[in-house]
Amino acid sequence: MKQAVVTIKYDEEKLNAVKQYMGKKDADFDAELKEVLGKMYEKYVPQAFSVQEKMTEILHKLQSSPQGFILSDLLQSGQRGETVAAFLGVLELLKMSMITISQAQAFAPIYIFAKQGDTHESR
Repeated sequence: MKQAVVTIKYDEEKLNAVKQYMGKKDADFDAELKEVLGKMYEKYVPQAFSVQEKMTEILHKLQSSPQGFILSDLLQSGQRGETVAAFLGVLELLKMSMITISQAQAFAPIYIFAKQGDTHESR
């Protein structure tokens, strides 16, 4: 990957203080800045989310959590596209009779469970 150089203006005294105290803790200034830029990238750059990938993720999660899990556990990025893909994945798996869901009341968490018994029965 081609690297770019980032130049910003910042208070010199504060910058020197940060570098001084980071040096005492064996922290790497450049590595810390790269980590912050990485988090900014994840926060602001839209990602493509696949409904099929979310369906697969749901099924894998159910294998490791047979007691079920909360829909929000699937949402790591906080991006709207991921929420839509996860919800559509849930609806598709419901349609295929592979999962069941439960919600105590409106706006309460949605719980996802593996379908018990024959997953190929018709409705």
